[in-house]
Amino acid sequence: MRQLNNNPQFAPNLSYLLQVIKDKQESKPVIVFIDDFLNSGGQISKIMESWCGQHLTVASGSKDALSYNMRGGLSLSDLDLLKRCELRFLFYYGMAKGIEKANQKLKSLEFTGNFNVIKTYSDKTGFFGNEDDLLHIG
Repeated sequence: MRQLNNNPQFAPNLSYLLQVIKDKQESKPVIVFIDDFLNSGGQISKIMESWCGQHLTVASGSKDALSYNMRGGLSLSDLDLLKRCELRFLFYYGMAKGIEKANQKLKSLEFTGNFNVIKTYSDKTGFFGNEDDLLHIG
């Protein structure tokens, strides 16, 4: 199976991709992000906040704050360029509330784009389907 990150169009990180956009002088750049699960929208919201250099707050005792804050924000010129790009996020699975939360965060950070999910699953029961299925999970 060929991995997506071996594709010659794959960018190893966002700063690299923004440099390619600058070098090619794209007038209407579009960036497509592809991932497997959107879930609640919390993780992608934190990632977008980290692009903006926002110091993230997470539950006490969580190791997430350190990993997200270590990313560092984009430079002001890269952030300005990113805000001029159309950002399209495609997830295979996700919850309706995750789509809503992610779109709200996208707009609140003044990015242009949208979130799409191929298959949604219940906000109430999650990925496993129904309440009976949840009872059987140890």
